[in-house]
Amino acid sequence: MQLFSAEDGASKILNEALDRYEQHFKEGFPIYEYINITSNDDYDISISGVKKLADFISKRIEINLPVEVPKDYWERMY
Repeated sequence: MQLFSAEDGASKILNEALDRYEQHFKEGFPIYEYINITSNDDYDISISGVKKLADFISKRIEINLPVEVPKDYWERMY
């Protein structure tokens, strides 16, 4: 079962951005809180959207400020 539709190549960009975030902050990025950034009319995870998210993550790393994670985020089932 596929939960999200992904444009070819988008997953690689997404995984690289998430890895950078995790390596820098030593914690996971709450992707489901930001998945709306990655979508377009055709895909849940689009190339253009993932590039926006990667830029967002890069800026957070640059200012050394992790995103807020809802208290129950890691216990939720998606």
